[in-house]
Amino acid sequence: MLRWLFRSLCLVCLLSFQPIQSTPVFAGQCLQDIRILKSGGNNMRLRDYLCRTQSNQNVRVRFHRVTDFVAHGILAGNLPAGFKTLFGKPKLISNEVHREYKNLMEKFGEYTQGFGCETYKVIAAGKGQGMQGGNQCAGKIPIRRSIGGWYQSLEDSVFPAADDLRSLEYNGTVPKAYKSKTVIEYGERVKKIWRYAKRRDFKNYKKKLRDYNALITALKKTREGSMDNKYFSMLEYVTRKGVPRKFMVIHGNAEMPAECAGYAARWVLKYTERAMLVDVAVVENTSTNVIKIKQLLGAKSKKTKLRSLSKSTALRKKQASPLGTGALILHPGDKALLFQRMAFIVDDTRQAGFNLPGYVYGPEVLLKGLEVNGERLDLEGQSSNFVSLTTGDEGGSCPYLHVWSSELNDYINTGKILDKAKGAGLEQADQRRFEGFKSRFRIHEREPELAHIDQASLLITLKSGEKHVLKPDVEGLVAPDQKRLKLGYGEYVDLRFSLPAGIKEKEVAHSTITLTGYYERYGELFNMSKLTRPLDLLIKVVK
Repeated sequence: MLRWLFRSLCLVCLLSFQPIQSTPVFAGQCLQDIRILKSGGNNMRLRDYLCRTQSNQNVRVRFHRVTDFVAHGILAGNLPAGFKTLFGKPKLISNEVHREYKNLMEKFGEYTQGFGCETYKVIAAGKGQGMQGGNQCAGKIPIRRSIGGWYQSLEDSVFPAADDLRSLEYNGTVPKAYKSKTVIEYGERVKKIWRYAKRRDFKNYKKKLRDYNALITALKKTREGSMDNKYFSMLEYVTRKGVPRKFMVIHGNAEMPAECAGYAARWVLKYTERAMLVDVAVVENTSTNVIKIKQLLGAKSKKTKLRSLSKSTALRKKQASPLGTGALILHPGDKALLFQRMAFIVDDTRQAGFNLPGYVYGPEVLLKGLEVNGERLDLEGQSSNFVSLTTGDEGGSCPYLHVWSSELNDYINTGKILDKAKGAGLEQADQRRFEGFKSRFRIHEREPELAHIDQASLLITLKSGEKHVLKPDVEGLVAPDQKRLKLGYGEYVDLRFSLPAGIKEKEVAHSTITLTGYYERYGELFNMSKLTRPLDLLIKVVK
C-alpha cells in the first residue's frame, strides 16, 4: 500500500489575522512594506506595496505565487473562509497570461472533489520564518481544477518504457541512453540509472501504455478499451517547441524481492511530475472613495516557449510601459487580480538527487507600476508571498471513481474506490453516495495495477423514500458472473445508468453507486527477471 497522498497548493493562509506593524507611506510614491500579520498565535511576515498619490488615493499591491489549483479557487470563489479577506472576489484583469492559463485548463485540467482535512503551512516571503497553521476538517472540500503535479507520495510515478524494461529484465542490458548515478533517496545513498526525457517520451503516450501493459499483464496490445492521461497530453503540448534538457528525468533501479538475495530483480522506471505555479498581482483600493487606475505599467516577454525560470528575471531590467489592460475602476475595498506568469517546478523534497530547475511557459508580464489620477506610481524589487495548504486524500492503491457533472460538462475525480481490495482474496463491494441523480461514471485505473471489476449498480432513492436499483450499459458489469472487466495502467471504462420510465431526475434525492472487484499491483504480476548475476553497480546501497 502506498502511504497517504497529499495535494499541496501554494497560497497564503490567514485563518484570522491582524496587522501588527506597517511602514508609513508618503504622497506620490510606493514603498515596499513588511506587514506582520498574526494568525493562530504566530506572526507571519507578508510583503506588499503601499502606494499613495498626491491627491491622497491609497492603493495596496501584493504579489503572490500560487498553484494552478489555487488560481482556479480564487477565480471560482471557493477558497477556504480564511482566504477571503486576502483575495476576496477580485476583478479579473484579462490578459494573455490568463488566456493561456484558461486554455491549458480547458484542454488538460481535471476537476477534483476532495475530502478530509486542510492543513495550513505558512512560509513567509523571501527568507522569512515559517509557521504551522491549524487543521480545518470540514469534511467536503469544494471542487477545484488542476493539471496535476501536486501529489506528494512515497514514490514517483511509473514511466511506461516497455522497450527499456524489456532490455533490462530479459536481456540483462542497460539501454545506451542511460547513465549511472548515486543519489540520496529516503535518507540512503543508492545507485540509479537515469536519462533526461526527450520529446519522443511525451508523444504517442497511449501506445507506450499499451505496450507496457502487454509486457507485464499479458493484456493484448490491440484490445478494445479507452486510455487517457491528460498530464502527458499537456506535456506534449507545452514541449511542442522543444524540451529543455533538464525538464524531466526518467530514473530507475532494480528493486530486490527478499527471497531473491540480489540475484534477480524487478525493474521500475519512474519520473517526477512537475506542478504549475502561477504568479499573480493583487491590486486593492484602500481609499475611502472610488479610484480610477488609468493603466497598468510593466514589461512583457516576447518568448512563449518553455524556457528557464532564471531567464525570466530579465523582465526586471526592462523599462516599464503600458501593459494594454485598459482602465480599471475600483471601489473602496475592491481587489483586482493580474496573471503574470506560469511556471512548471519540482518541489525540492522530490528532487531525488537530480537537478530539476524551474521553467516558465507561455506569455509573461511583470507589473512595475500604476497610473492613478494622472500620477505614475512605480513598484521596485517585487517579492512574492509563498505559502502552502495541504489537503488529505485516501491512502492505498486502487482505481479512481469519476462522476459526470452536467454543470461543468466534465468528469469530477472523487478519489479512490475499492482501496481495501488488494488481491482476489480481498474482493469487496465498495460504495459512493452522491446528492441528486448521477447517471454517468468513469472507473479509471491511474496506477500501475490491474483492476478486476465484476459488477456495478446504482441505487437511487427518491424523495418519497422509494428505491430503485439500476443496471449499467456495460454488459459485462450487469451481474456478478465472475467475468471481470480488466483495466490496466491508464485505462478506463465509462458507465451510464438510465432512469425507469415515469421517474424524473428532480424526484431523485440521492444516488449510490456500488462497485464489486479487486486490484493487483504490477510488481506482483510481473514474471521474475531472468538475470543470473548480482546487480552490484545498480542496486548496491553505498555505505
